[in-house]
Amino acid sequence: MAKIFVSGTLGDPGMAGTFEDFTGDAVNIAHLDDVVVTMKGGATADATAAMTLQYSQDGVRWAATPASSACTYAAPSASFAPTGRVKLVRALVSAMDTDAFAVRYSGRVNDQLQTRFGTMGDFEADDTGDAIDVSDLEKVIVTNTGGASSTVALQASYNGTDWVDINSFTSAGSFLVPFPCKAIRGDCTTYSAAAYLRYGGHRAAGKQRFGTLGDFTTTATGTAVDVSDLNSVGIVAEYTGVGTFAASLTILIEGSSDGTSWATVPSGSITSAGSLAVTGPYRLLRARCSAHVLGSAKVRFGGVNNDLVG
Repeated sequence: MAKIFVSGTLGDPGMAGTFEDFTGDAVNIAHLDDVVVTMKGGATADATAAMTLQYSQDGVRWAATPASSACTYAAPSASFAPTGRVKLVRALVSAMDTDAFAVRYSGRVNDQLQTRFGTMGDFEADDTGDAIDVSDLEKVIVTNTGGASSTVALQASYNGTDWVDINSFTSAGSFLVPFPCKAIRGDCTTYSAAAYLRYGGHRAAGKQRFGTLGDFTTTATGTAVDVSDLNSVGIVAEYTGVGTFAASLTILIEGSSDGTSWATVPSGSITSAGSLAVTGPYRLLRARCSAHVLGSAKVRFGGVNNDLVG
């Protein structure tokens, strides 16, 4: 069945007066795939004109989006595509004396991919939040509102007990969980002001599987994992230093078609914490610590089989 194309407006927000923030209409885009938001400043916009987009996963708290969603007098025309599932989006003008920004959106309806939105907790002290099962979801976006000067780690787990840090919120913002995983949670390690974590995603278009490629404290080769059933694989590495010294080691992600001959996958040399998307149809994947000076690394993976129902 063909997807229905829809388009609409987020309004024409402008400024009623200097330093008075002005927000456009909040629009629900949870049912849309491949959303694009266009932003265009008016011809008579003054030199202070600036706006950005905001996300909300609950309709109450609004979080900043990536910097690429900004539109200013100096760059008065921009397009932005949300990277994951968002419930609501709106435009926020932070400065403008004259004129307005025209903010529009378009996308395609996909009723087959059910959405789910919820809370990961309100962090008002150093605390670890409850684990949230997201094993059925993909394109999960986590938003943080509040929390100025607080540090809240966003953690992921492949089994519900082993956790790795995938992001650290120190201010309001949003983050796309970069790989399929069983569960996510927040962990507030430094409290200054309340932080509010919310999430949203849509049902995965297949059966997801998660696992580990190993823990490394010295040069070593991890166990090979068969990923021939997975159409795509995401990999996350967490690096841990020693005291005040940052970790210094290199992890290679290697692929093989026969289990004997191994080659590094594209962009597969990892020297610090981060994520990697493996797009090639490898039969096997493994992690190998090729150089070690200090610290340790955890390497985890998740993928989806589009031929099976989740």
